[in-house]
Order: sequence, then C-alpha cells, then structure tokens
Amino acid sequence: MKIDKQLLIVFGILIGLLIILIISIPLYSSYKNRDVYFDYNGFEVNTLDGGFKFKIFINERQTANYVNFLSDPRVIENITLSTDVSTLKDVQELFTVITPAHNLGSEAAVAIFEVEKILDNPALFTVPVTAAFTAPSERINLTVVTCQDATPEKPVMWFKLSDTRMGMFKEQNCYLVEGQTEKDLIKIADKIGMTLLGIM
Repeated sequence: MKIDKQLLIVFGILIGLLIILIISIPLYSSYKNRDVYFDYNGFEVNTLDGGFKFKIFINERQTANYVNFLSDPRVIENITLSTDVSTLKDVQELFTVITPAHNLGSEAAVAIFEVEKILDNPALFTVPVTAAFTAPSERINLTVVTCQDATPEKPVMWFKLSDTRMGMFKEQNCYLVEGQTEKDLIKIADKIGMTLLGIM
C-alpha cells in the first residue's frame, strides 16, 4: 500500500508539472513573438534575420503582399526627409548616382537598391531607376550624370557621405541622400521606401 501512495504522489506531481508546462508554452510563445511581430502605423511587421518584412496591400487588393527592408522603422522615423518624396512616383526616370572617387563600398550599392526595389517595381510604381556616376570611372563604365543634368522629369538622387547632415535634402531637381556612414545611407533609403509606401 505504501508504494501505491508514493506512486500516486509521483503521478500527481508529474500531472501538475505537465499542466504547468501546457499553460506556460502559449504564454512563452506570445512573449517571445512580441519582438518577432509588431504593428507599425497599422502595418504588420515581422522581424527577420537582417531585416523586417512588412505586410502591405497594393491598390486596395484583398491579397496581402510583402516587402522587406533592412531598417527597423522605429529606429529611422526621425531621419529627415526635407521634401515630399511622393513626387518621385511621377517622374519619368530617376538617376541614382555616387561619386567614384569617394570609394563608397557595397553598402552604398545596397542603399541604391533599397530605393530602386520600390520605385522600379512593376507591382508598385514602375519608375525606371538608372545607376550612374557623377564622374567617369576607370574601373566601371557607367553613364555620367550630375545634379546639373537633373530635370523635373528626370531628377538625380546623389548618395554621398557627409560629416554635417543626415537625411534627404532637395536642391532644385537633385535629391541629396547624405549620412555619416554607408549604413546611414541604407537607413535613409529605407525611410524613403517606407514613406513612398505610406508606412511612414
């Protein structure tokens, strides 16, 4: 009989532990998902390794689409965009340029791509985006375009480093994307893309 009581006690403890485990799994899961999914201005955002996936609806369609950005919108919301970026949706072509002598690396190219994937996207705005240099390069043969060549229909977006400014600034038909590091250029480009999509 003593063995039966001990078995009942052990069995009762195991059932108690099992109940605690069953209750705690959903609680832990919702706690853990708090940082994986969040709402930003009415958009569902999923945190990914190395980026963020936004659930968007294009042209009032019922089916969701997803677009990825590298930057957390909560971190970049205070970056300055000194002009209305929505005007970029209506241009005939956008030239994205860097200066070859500045030796910008792959992160500057990523920043340019972040803008291009939104504007030059058949599901979104279909604005042709053309990469160019502000001066000839011995290593890469690209079109040379400067802010002096910019027109209202074919503006220039110049990505460059700056010790004094961070954000996007407009001078006539030239959009200056300036940050202290190339990572800053990616953040600014992501803010431009999110703003174009109405996320910000």
